[in-house]
Amino acid sequence: DARGESDDGVGVVATVNLKCGDEVMPCSWPEQTGRSPSGLCIVTDEQIEAANVPEWIVRNLRRRFYNDRRENIQAVPTSARVFLCHSMQQYVNTARDSAHANVIYDADTDAYSVSCDVRAGVELLYPPDCGDTFRPGFAAPRLDDRAARAALSWIRDIGRQYAPTLLAASELHGVGLVAAARIARKSRLEVSVNQMQEQEETGEKRVGTVRHDLVNEKLASLGDDMRRIVLDEVHRRFGFDGVHMTIPLVGGLNRIVPAQMMNHETSPPMTSKVDYVRARMSFLFTRDVSEGVELTENYEKETSPEYFRWAIEGGPDPLGKM
Repeated sequence: DARGESDDGVGVVATVNLKCGDEVMPCSWPEQTGRSPSGLCIVTDEQIEAANVPEWIVRNLRRRFYNDRRENIQAVPTSARVFLCHSMQQYVNTARDSAHANVIYDADTDAYSVSCDVRAGVELLYPPDCGDTFRPGFAAPRLDDRAARAALSWIRDIGRQYAPTLLAASELHGVGLVAAARIARKSRLEVSVNQMQEQEETGEKRVGTVRHDLVNEKLASLGDDMRRIVLDEVHRRFGFDGVHMTIPLVGGLNRIVPAQMMNHETSPPMTSKVDYVRARMSFLFTRDVSEGVELTENYEKETSPEYFRWAIEGGPDPLGKM
């Protein structure tokens, strides 16, 4: 009964025991908080409607970014890149009552922390009276009609280039990527691959490639349980081969990219192709896909070899803190 409610069945759960006051979900990119002029803005529902924003994008916005239903305002990304990258704090659910809330947000320092001791396996929950205000975008500037039209111009093209997707509970494995709208057979659409494309556009390093033995050496001091948790998460979302791992640097682990959450299936509804130059993965859909159907990949035959090879050979030097 203490668990939060969400339409998609997705939430954030502690993987280790947390002490009251421990910081969680560190945020290190200003464009996702609204503290960057080019990252997020706040617009009205009327401005969203005037921009002809597709319903699947509106659903993403309501779930993932700050909004206030009393004032009918919504935080909105000002670029497709910011929209396509997800973060942990966007998926923390709101508690049904204040007694079960365990996460607080300090807008002055842009930091999230737990308000009580939290055991491993317990869901992190926002207070019921301010859950939506804790999501990214609270500090973003409000725009007038003219500025809103310019800030939302990227939405006109996203539906023709990118697959309409949502993160949702998966029957295959935990969380997966599902179609947020109908996708027609023979459609060729892209899915954001990982943080490397951000490096090309922003110059910020959030991933690097490192030999397995160096990673294991670094993690040895954490103990067996924490080492397993970290490696499981990295293996789930980043590329690796027999020698190297692609690992997140500071701020990278908290950032989620849609393609990282695609689960394995032997007969996926599409075939894939990786663009090594643009750091994109495109899919040719071989059958019609209905809204709500999970988008999968065949790790053994289709995507995995290309994706892992690209992640290793195309990865940046292992610079920065690990």
